[in-house]
Amino acid sequence: MEKKIFFNCSHIEDGLFPGQRKEILSEFKSYALLHDLRDFDGKKVAAFHLHLKGPALTWFNTLSERSKESWNAIEVLFEEKFTNFKNHSAMAMMEGQIFNTLKLGKSQQLEDFHSQILEKGNLLHKPDHEVLARFIEGLPEKMAFFVRAGQPSDLSAALTSAKMAETCGYREMIFENAVSSSPTEQSEISNLKSQISSLTSAINQISTSKHDDVNNSTSQPTKHDSEVKNCSEFASLTNEIAKLSKNVSELLISKIPQASTNSQYESPQNNFQRRQQYQYPNTNTNSNCFKCNFPGHRKRDCNWNGFGQTTSYKCQICHQTGHTAFRCKSFKPNQENYQYPTDTRPNRSGP
Repeated sequence: MEKKIFFNCSHIEDGLFPGQRKEILSEFKSYALLHDLRDFDGKKVAAFHLHLKGPALTWFNTLSERSKESWNAIEVLFEEKFTNFKNHSAMAMMEGQIFNTLKLGKSQQLEDFHSQILEKGNLLHKPDHEVLARFIEGLPEKMAFFVRAGQPSDLSAALTSAKMAETCGYREMIFENAVSSSPTEQSEISNLKSQISSLTSAINQISTSKHDDVNNSTSQPTKHDSEVKNCSEFASLTNEIAKLSKNVSELLISKIPQASTNSQYESPQNNFQRRQQYQYPNTNTNSNCFKCNFPGHRKRDCNWNGFGQTTSYKCQICHQTGHTAFRCKSFKPNQENYQYPTDTRPNRSGP
């Protein structure tokens, strides 16, 4: 039975690392050697074409016919596209921008976000501490604080702490409110889309020029003029990326819901006093009394004597809420009880 090796490039771009892609390419070479597919007879290129899927198949179909004639050219272009970023400054800059702006989505799983951070970090050869810091910074504020408090030693420990924080309810989204689609925001989004289109076209132009250089490398060396042209193109591309990142940041910051500056300093007592200002004067007997602060009567009719603290009990003498019978104005104690309000029993002497 033939061994079929499929290059699922949706996984290449989402979950596999450059080392794993090299392993897949090495497996295909073993497959070609097993079936005696040579580099210059065209069968190896055809077999490679049949084993491609997804974006890799689209990439292969965009190559020129001259590039498809040689397996060596196909191998160089494939490594440059999917495994080697040292000489691919445009893609390296784009991946770096994506890595620095990764955030946990509103409905995104933590495992998916962890895979994105790990994939981009390995793609850019980032050290472990930078990958860990980027993962924590991409989390919501309360969840990130919970993870930092646990002092994780590696990315796996940080993922475990993030899952615990999510279980405890610390996952809160920054953009909970629906984004309004005003004409100004629509124009900003259209402007960003146009910049992305220009940026994509610039990357495609540079990539095409690199493909031509690979095809002509066997017959003609690279000239100094082409190097100067590529440097200028990379400089313009860098400016476009910086402008695009700045505009995206400004657009996201402008959409953050702003809390009221006065509401955070207002206590419940201040809110209650402000509501009371609009209730006076009020003839409604259900409003609170301004003396005992209980409903059912007005201040001028309040029978609380002003001593002690008010209570929610109803007086058994005047039937007003806010004081007991002992604190009622209608209560008239005798001289002995008035002197000893806490103990109504007469003093006793003797054993």
